[in-house]
Amino acid sequence: MEVLGASFHPRAAQLQSISPLARRVIETGGARMNIQSLLIDFVSTFLIVLVVTSIVTYLWSLIFHAAGAVDWETSFRMAIIFGILFPWINARVRKEQEKGG
Repeated sequence: MEVLGASFHPRAAQLQSISPLARRVIETGGARMNIQSLLIDFVSTFLIVLVVTSIVTYLWSLIFHAAGAVDWETSFRMAIIFGILFPWINARVRKEQEKGG
């Protein structure tokens, strides 16, 4: 909103007393969206990797060992590792694209 050619924020008095970084986060809602996006990416990646590795370890043990067993230790380990790694890489790539583009 503009008042007499100057930009006016509804909470202008509150925003004057905080740091520029905090002001930018409050105005844009950037930090909240970033954390929410990372959390959603983590959960979706975790679930997909857990399901896929469970199926793969089951089929592997069924075909090569004639015992249909899921290796849950490997499945959870890979799901946690990839659940952290992929969203982190994705966030860094998005940050570089925003900075460069």
